[in-house]
This record gives sequence, structure tokens and C-alpha cells, in this order.
Amino acid sequence: MRELIENWVHTDLSVVDAQAGFAPCPFAKKALQDDKLKVVECLDQEDLWKTVVAQCKKFTSTLGCNLC
Repeated sequence: MRELIENWVHTDLSVVDAQAGFAPCPFAKKALQDDKLKVVECLDQEDLWKTVVAQCKKFTSTLGCNLC
């Protein structure tokens, strides 16, 4: 799963869209390079939201985006 996400970051999220003039997520590639990308696997839709809530509760500015 992580390999698919890394590929998505490099091939889609970090590539400048000619029409828009910017990349969809200009911070994704640096986050990946700085090992700040956390991949959490969820089993189903119910597990997804439980996992999102749990990860939000764990979030701190030192663990999250250093741009925040």
C-alpha cells in the first residue's frame, strides 16, 4: 500500500497541472522525503472513521506538518 501511495505522490500530487499552474499538493513530496507521511491501513468504512478520530487525537504539531 505504501508503495502505491508513494507513486501517487510522485506521479500525481507533486506534478504541476498546466491548466491550474500548481501541483495538487505541493507539500506531499517533501513530507514523503522527510519521512512525515504516515500510512494507516483501515479494514472497512467504520474502521476508517474510528482510525481517523484516533489519529486526530494523537496529532501534535511536532508529529504533523511542520508548516502548521
